Amino acid sequence: MTPRHHPTDEFLMDYAFGSAREPFALAVATHLAYCAPCRASVARFERTGGAMLGDTEPAEVGDGLLQRVLDRLDDSTSDPAPASAGEHSRIDGSETVPSPLRHYLQAPLDRLPWRRRGLAFFEYRLLADFSGFNVKLLRIPSGYGAPSHRHEGTELTVVLSGGFRDANGHYVVGDLAQVDETVVHRPVADDNGDCICLAVTDGAIHLAGPFGRLVDPFVRY
Repeated sequence: MTPRHHPTDEFLMDYAFGSAREPFALAVATHLAYCAPCRASVARFERTGGAMLGDTEPAEVGDGLLQRVLDRLDDSTSDPAPASAGEHSRIDGSETVPSPLRHYLQAPLDRLPWRRRGLAFFEYRLLADFSGFNVKLLRIPSGYGAPSHRHEGTELTVVLSGGFRDANGHYVVGDLAQVDETVVHRPVADDNGDCICLAVTDGAIHLAGPFGRLVDPFVRY
């Protein structure tokens, strides 16, 4: 089934041009593994970018350019690119994980050291040392929901198993939900099985509602 929810062209262009930060690139690459239309869009952006470079007049460069390029390639602080999209890999008896994400996992999904967060959902953190981003797998039991919350930045969520609903729609395997600081939502897992998804945010998350606002200063979400 072709996903119905996709990243914006801005995110696809950043991915195609290699300018997306690693956490967002991982979310986009994971979605691309499910979505042929978005893969076609990325290929089109790549061709456009290549044509633009081909039309650019050569510029004079200093003698030290080659060394600076080599130094940058050797710089361990540069963001590594996620594995290429477009394939799935079965890593346990029941779940199929897109290849870009599989390279970030220490074990099959059913053997990960999931950590309980709140009463009704679990998480497994990725890229914990990547400053400015919150990257994690979420597992929401069937019929349950994450707390109502809002974001200071952007959140990209890719469904890996099951599905969920929030105020913006219904998301199933392969769909990418994109929200920003204007959205308050509460994802609730479908009734036919746990929902597992990859969630990437580049800003703080705050609980919503009267009780959420009361406890928010004391909760790390």
